[in-house]
Amino acid sequence: MIKGIRNTFLQKNLFLENELTLLRFVAIFLITNSHLNEFYPSRLFATGGSLGNSIFFFISAIGLVLSLEKKNVEFFKWYKKRFFRLYPPVWIVLLGDIIIFHHLLETTSIITYFSAFDSYWFIPALAIFYIFLYIIFHYYTDKRIKILFFSLGIIYLIWYLFFVDKSYFSIENAWSIKILFYFIVFIFGIYIAKNYKKVTYHNKNDIYIFIFLSIFYYGMKLFFHFFSFYQLQFLLHISTIFWLYYFLKVLKNKAIQNIIYSNKNIKMFIFIVSSITLEIYILQGKIIHLSIWDNYSFPLNIILFWAVMIPIAFIFHIVYEKIISYLVKIKFKY
Repeated sequence: MIKGIRNTFLQKNLFLENELTLLRFVAIFLITNSHLNEFYPSRLFATGGSLGNSIFFFISAIGLVLSLEKKNVEFFKWYKKRFFRLYPPVWIVLLGDIIIFHHLLETTSIITYFSAFDSYWFIPALAIFYIFLYIIFHYYTDKRIKILFFSLGIIYLIWYLFFVDKSYFSIENAWSIKILFYFIVFIFGIYIAKNYKKVTYHNKNDIYIFIFLSIFYYGMKLFFHFFSFYQLQFLLHISTIFWLYYFLKVLKNKAIQNIIYSNKNIKMFIFIVSSITLEIYILQGKIIHLSIWDNYSFPLNIILFWAVMIPIAFIFHIVYEKIISYLVKIKFKY
């Protein structure tokens, strides 16, 4: 069975012993962890969502650009493939909410509901970002992308100064500033992808800088929490850009990759989880809110949650892919 699973993923080029696989693996754990508020003795431990989201937008841009460089595809064919990778699993879950849980569409339209703007904001954001990526890719120059990046940065600062409520921690709640920031991260990912070979691990200083940025990020979050001083929360977004860059550099260290991938079981676990991140993202809310977790205390509740979450996401991945491949006659290769 394990060999069959391995062969399935090998055919989809998911068994890549590289830094992007590791980043994807880390991202889904950070995002899911940020939703486990009720699982921890203190909600302070349920953190990492913003960093996880940033990783996903970052590596999505990198992966798509690297893919387009290998094989340039006509837009509608390319976008159809991307669209049907994103939305069908979401539609299945949303439809299930209506059929199984009698989720009524009293406060929203059918289009709004199935576009997932309210339930899974990450999905429509990516779907829109993909369009920009294709255009930017075909008109790319380093000069143009830098102008775009810094222009967006200026817009971000203006929006933050004049339109963001800084009386509370709002940068992950206010829709406008959040989407703008993740679009900046996405653009940064395009730039990194076009200069991917230049991004290399140099020496231990890269590790030290990454550790410093991690401490700075979480130190600032604790500062905001305990002192309720939110005027400088934009520093978290700025530091995240540098954090992503140095995290990528560190994971490009072959010595680190060899250590992580040296154990076959750990390697298999990383590959499988990194291949079902979308499914985990979509289903985690359903699993998290099961009442069964009330019967277990920390840390057993978290261990059991992941023991249930990963197999369910994997099964869902296999089932929905077979359904969509049959209906749309698309063989996903991502």
